[in-house]
Amino acid sequence: MTKKYVKGDKTKETILKKSETLFANQGFEKTTVRQIAKAAGVNVAAIFYHFKTKENLHQEIFESCFSKVNLDIKMALESSKRADEKIKDMIFALVTSPSQHTNIHQIIIRETINRSKHLEQIIKKYIQKNHDLIEDTIKEGIKIETFKDYDPMLCTFSLVGMVLFYFTYQPIIESIDKEKHTMDHVVENIYNVFINGMRKGSARYCKS
Repeated sequence: MTKKYVKGDKTKETILKKSETLFANQGFEKTTVRQIAKAAGVNVAAIFYHFKTKENLHQEIFESCFSKVNLDIKMALESSKRADEKIKDMIFALVTSPSQHTNIHQIIIRETINRSKHLEQIIKKYIQKNHDLIEDTIKEGIKIETFKDYDPMLCTFSLVGMVLFYFTYQPIIESIDKEKHTMDHVVENIYNVFINGMRKGSARYCKS
């Protein structure tokens, strides 16, 4: 078990940030504990003191990011708001928490492409839980006929995909569009695009 993180523990915070960048750029296997220690400006012993193993360090990066996302999504799901309002709160959670972990999406993409040994654990422990909560909300909207009767699972992937696209292509977006969009603006845009496609009464794609 790793040493519990306490906010204000600068050494551990630095190790987490530097290792996140290295894992994103090089992958888990190619990143060594010595490289992490050098980037964080600490000795190797400090890495083992806080995390015991490189695997624990890798896992804690996901824990520090997705634990808050999961909590915020659960709070949205448990609220008395309408399904579409819950979706907006969930998008806010998906956008704002990972924004503090700028490399987390690159790590996930790298793990996915490489079919790494950590991929199944990442999916089951972090991604699946959030996916299920969002899908439940979409099902709720379909049941009460707020949303169109589309495939809830694919709709969930579509919503998460819009969020992932923003983070993955952020350097390109910023290069093309010089405006510095706020997170609130990003949330509002993703929400409007998604909800206008899901809400009953809007234009519907017709199968040929």
